[in-house]
Amino acid sequence: TRTLVSILSLSILTIICSTIINFTKVQYTQSEATSYLPIETYIDGKDQATHPSIIDFDSTWNGYRYWLAYTPYPFGAGGEENPSISVSNDLKNWHTPNGLYNPIANNEEVNCDELKDSHLVYRSDINQLEMWYMGRLNSTIKSGGNLLMFRKLSINGTSWSDYEVMRTMNGTTSPSIIYEDGKYKLWSIVPSKNGD
Repeated sequence: TRTLVSILSLSILTIICSTIINFTKVQYTQSEATSYLPIETYIDGKDQATHPSIIDFDSTWNGYRYWLAYTPYPFGAGGEENPSISVSNDLKNWHTPNGLYNPIANNEEVNCDELKDSHLVYRSDINQLEMWYMGRLNSTIKSGGNLLMFRKLSINGTSWSDYEVMRTMNGTTSPSIIYEDGKYKLWSIVPSKNGD
């Protein structure tokens, strides 16, 4: 009898846990489905932003608390994946700051197939916003394509410098960069050759 009670208790506990897990999954899925942020890209009607990088200034910087770097990726069209900027003061309503015309970098100016993986860095020591991004010169990263890392600078978020080539990034993607202790620190992903 004691064994039967233990088995029944275990079964009931399993059912309860399974129900909670399934309920949690449903809630998570619904939450994800309703958390869409409308960020209209420079390509009218194709607001499919990717590779977000956001800086929270706590108060405001040139009129906005949140500065977002992203690249459009409409229906997987890599040629349109050019670094762009959007701003917000509430994390819900996003728009291009006055005086800026996206994209701030274009693949045609550097003769790359695409520009991607935008990342914002703020240098508080010199009050400067930096857009770091990658450009693919040929082929694909899995088959040996060459990637360069570029950077553009701004003191107001709307006027940007000419590009600089910072380094070669062959074999890596999706860099994250910080400026700390007087130096830049970078992390990136190394994709496997088999697509994992």
